[in-house]
Amino acid sequence: MSDTTALDAAKSAIRRNTAGGRHLYAPSVLEEATRLAAKFYAAGKEHQIEAGDWDNVTSFASAALDALASKYGSRVRLSREELRKVSGALLTALADKGLTARPGRRTAIDPLPGGPRWGLAQTGLAVGIHLDGGWDLTVDQPTSSVRSITAPPTEDGAREVADIVHAILRGDAPDPFARRF
Repeated sequence: MSDTTALDAAKSAIRRNTAGGRHLYAPSVLEEATRLAAKFYAAGKEHQIEAGDWDNVTSFASAALDALASKYGSRVRLSREELRKVSGALLTALADKGLTARPGRRTAIDPLPGGPRWGLAQTGLAVGIHLDGGWDLTVDQPTSSVRSITAPPTEDGAREVADIVHAILRGDAPDPFARRF
């Protein structure tokens, strides 16, 4: 399997595993997962195992995404200073996109005119980054489902999270809180 074939197989598998938008991934994480899965496929090819043969026994895409969710989620330990720095980068990135955000335990972001709204109060979203657990997204109301966002706990990661939130608020990305039957 050429590097291109392995990469194509990995891209396709990552797309299939992230369809539906219930768990959100920063673009850099998707790229990292694709490279990791491609290496798995290429290693298999060295043993005459084709990409499709793996589908019967495992999912390299799921393994890569799960490992990165751990790396950027449950394995995260930020100092208070790092948390302030990343939270500040998130506020700046949201403001740069013209979004109104209010800092707090989670950063609340107002809906855009003409964009989707959530809950009984028809409100916006709220993003959290935590000292010990990565990023999350919820509806800005007292009780709501929480969606994980796998993104680096860095200033660059904060900008990627702002991009994700902006796309959801514009209605350009799947609604992670929509009911799927």
